Amino acid sequence: MEVLDQIKSLKELQEIGAISQAEFDEQKRRILDRHFDGINFLASKVQDEQKSFPPNASNNNPSEVSRSQKSKIVAGLLAICLGALGIHKFYLGYKNEGIAMLLGSLLGSLLIIGPFAMNLISFIEGIIYLTKTDSDFEAQYVLGHKGWF
Repeated sequence: MEVLDQIKSLKELQEIGAISQAEFDEQKRRILDRHFDGINFLASKVQDEQKSFPPNASNNNPSEVSRSQKSKIVAGLLAICLGALGIHKFYLGYKNEGIAMLLGSLLGSLLIIGPFAMNLISFIEGIIYLTKTDSDFEAQYVLGHKGWF
């Protein structure tokens, strides 16, 4: 039974006279103590809440900036506008993929098809980024490290 259901059952017993108010209060306290483990529960809850806050925004150290601060709109526009250079990959923290796109464009320009292929890939990625929901984008590209498409 859930805590609320247990307390409701106790209240019903108290209302029909099966237990006194003092017995109701004592049983209720025991249920709550058992469920919440007293003050330790509250202390751990506060610690959990503190851990869930993002890092200090005034901190200028880029290594401590949360990856979840990446915007799908910025990533999508970078992919569409500067995608052949892999700028959107660098923005999302994908160094290897960004270097691959940059080299593909620069070295591929000797064959003329390199920049065209990188532009096509990045345009498709930009559209995908912009059409994903915020939670899907974060799960796949920010947290999930999905490097391509």
